[in-house]
Amino acid sequence: MEQVAEEHPAHLAGYQVLGKLGGGGMGGVYLGRRQGPGGFEKLVAIKRVHPHLLQERDFAQMFLDEARIAAQVVHPNVAQVFELREEENEYLLIMEYLHGVTFGQLLSLAGERRIPVDVALEIAARAADGLHGAHCAKDTRGKPLDLVHRDVTPQNIFVTFDGTIKLTDFGVARASGRLVQTDTGFLKGKAAYMGPEQLQGSEIDHRLDIFALGVVLWEALVGRRLFQRQSQAESMMAILADDVTPPSTIHDDIPAEVDAVVRKALARHPDDRYQSAKEMRRALEAIHDGVEAERIAEVVAAFATPARDARDALLATPVELPADERSGVKEKVVPVEPKKAPSRRVGMIALALVVAAALAAALAFGSALENTPAPEETAENTAAAENTAAENTAAEN
Repeated sequence: MEQVAEEHPAHLAGYQVLGKLGGGGMGGVYLGRRQGPGGFEKLVAIKRVHPHLLQERDFAQMFLDEARIAAQVVHPNVAQVFELREEENEYLLIMEYLHGVTFGQLLSLAGERRIPVDVALEIAARAADGLHGAHCAKDTRGKPLDLVHRDVTPQNIFVTFDGTIKLTDFGVARASGRLVQTDTGFLKGKAAYMGPEQLQGSEIDHRLDIFALGVVLWEALVGRRLFQRQSQAESMMAILADDVTPPSTIHDDIPAEVDAVVRKALARHPDDRYQSAKEMRRALEAIHDGVEAERIAEVVAAFATPARDARDALLATPVELPADERSGVKEKVVPVEPKKAPSRRVGMIALALVVAAALAAALAFGSALENTPAPEETAENTAAAENTAAENTAAEN
């Protein structure tokens, strides 16, 4: 059966839409491209929510919360949000485009082969660094956001093809000043990554995200899910009651020192966990030497080459030409030879000639006036005067 490509808008927020990167029942994320003079090109990810969902006041405000919160978290290990646009009764979130796959996709592609232990530890350490940046974020007036991500999962940690790690998706984050607050007893996030305090309805803080990152780390090391069960209720019960098997007892290539880090991150009481994501990152760095981005990129290439090929094909979408070029008629531009400005010397000579001509004319005019007799001295005027006098004398007699 022939697969039909999914239709998508040609343009969003002034960007040419190359294709759909992902999405679900709530909306989609699209790859946008904008080009300009001199070979300028900008790629972005555009998050678009289904218009009918925005008609629900709470949902629209949740989307606005995500945009406002994420835009104020600036960290190398957190995906950037550039702007929020409103067009034709819908909101569009313009975000940093990440050329890669989610950590969840990478783990799924690796399967039973698992990713190398050193790479798993490094990805967790960099994700912890991004989490610390989010937890310490402040608003534009310098007030702490008191942010809790609440959805730290392999799907919300991005691994780019060049080995960069980014934390994404603050859609259900808790922060001060939200337009929509979570109702008591209403759970946010994915059940298999929720902390015990959240399931029990207790007060939560940033240490909830440390528990979730501990779950992600265990799954990356072992190669299977930790608390996933047949139903959400069973998954929640496993979080509250089941013992966690130390990773080193499952695979021989995992150092025993890793067990202590995982155990502390997954402590059921928040006071027994790492008290900050920065503290967890330091603990991870203490048990391994760390790896460069190139090492992570090699692992991604080993498992995700088909995914990269598919993304590269999307990026190869032809550039949309302007209307006059699409018609096949191009305006012929005739170069015009610019007029040369007269040199300074030529200008001075011309000015001198003009002045000389003016002086000559003035002198000639003055000479003509001197050689012309005054009106009373001409013969005609003298005769006329004598005739007039004679006529006046005769009249008197």
